[in-house]
Amino acid sequence: MLLKAAMLIAATLLLGAGLYRYWLLGRATKVTVAMGLVGVAALLTFSFLDLRAALLNVRPSADASLLWRYAATSGHGVAVQVRAALALALGVLAVIPDATGRSVGGAYLVAAVGLLSTFSVISHGAVMGGWLPLLSDLVHFLAAGLWSGAVFALVLAPLWREERRPALVVAMRKMSGLGLAAVLVLALTGVFNALVHAGDPERFVGSTYLLALAVKLAMVAATIAVAGANRFRFLPRLLSGRELAPLRAAMRVEAVLLLAVLVATGWLSTTAVPHGSEVSVDALRNAGKLIDYLGR
Repeated sequence: MLLKAAMLIAATLLLGAGLYRYWLLGRATKVTVAMGLVGVAALLTFSFLDLRAALLNVRPSADASLLWRYAATSGHGVAVQVRAALALALGVLAVIPDATGRSVGGAYLVAAVGLLSTFSVISHGAVMGGWLPLLSDLVHFLAAGLWSGAVFALVLAPLWREERRPALVVAMRKMSGLGLAAVLVLALTGVFNALVHAGDPERFVGSTYLLALAVKLAMVAATIAVAGANRFRFLPRLLSGRELAPLRAAMRVEAVLLLAVLVATGWLSTTAVPHGSEVSVDALRNAGKLIDYLGR
């Protein structure tokens, strides 16, 4: 759970760096460089540790050569390879000079979507088969990542001084619209994802998955409440020329709550889905066959 949460947070930092650089502010700063580099380093590290943990969970005696074969031949390993390549590309795009970077904002978004898809292809949605659950999972993660990344970037941005008020106003207007769109998308895809995994009501109601989902929804509700206060109470005060401190404090609270949502998402996404036993049995059987093959 913690490894998955750490990977989600790292990916969100990368998204935030791109949003800050190419949309919210439009130029590189120490914040974008730091967010990008930290995001890349953390994502590479935790993705490798997650790959190793998945292998050791099935074969505790696995050595380095077996880990290498698992990384090179399994779907999980290929997803991590693609993720690593895209993370490095995003890191470069986050730190290139402004004169070069003005024309690559679209490339950053495409690479970011590709990076997030490496989580979706090995997610609960992928287990269901078909393209719709997979696409819903990807869109859900993208909306959450864009919202969280933008909030993290603004909280860390060097904009919270009176002389930077015009730039802060522009960034907050953009952030407000993005947040509203993200909440709508999260609601639609979240309901769809929950219905997909509630096909066996008896198992669903008594499952740990439902508990994890309830905790995540509680965190999301609290975050939306704070985001609503930011949009309808503190942002108008900023636009009317009043002090910056209340809005900055509220944004920090929203950022902490979004971190909690990402941790809850890590728990939810690593909890067994409450389907019929045939899904989990087949998955375990296939995983066991792969590990046995690699160990020969």
